[in-house]
Amino acid sequence: MMKERYIDIDGHWGVILVYGFDETDAARLAAIMDSFGMDDGKIDYSLSVLYGLNSGMTISREDLTMSVIFLGDATSQEQFFDTLAHEIDHVQYAINHFYDIAEGGEDAAWLQGYIMRRATKWLLKDGYICG
Repeated sequence: MMKERYIDIDGHWGVILVYGFDETDAARLAAIMDSFGMDDGKIDYSLSVLYGLNSGMTISREDLTMSVIFLGDATSQEQFFDTLAHEIDHVQYAINHFYDIAEGGEDAAWLQGYIMRRATKWLLKDGYICG
């Protein structure tokens, strides 16, 4: 069952975490992608990628101060967490760029850890650690 969870970063940026989806969720996934400014061609391509194993995708919009992370199914827990960490890095980059936070500094490291803690909390609560 598809889950959409919201992570608030101190009221300055929001992250929607989307996981547990399959082909029956295509319309909802497409609606989320559309709301983040993707055109139909990119949405179709993105859906085909996300239905594959070991896949993920992040879209960020500075004008909304929002990001969305999509996590597809994985072949192992290690691969799942690799994908999660990879996508969190994209979110961290967008936030760092928007707020002019130095890459590699303590603020950037805190941000990455905060998003990982919040995402992991939702994933564990929902019993969804893929692989």
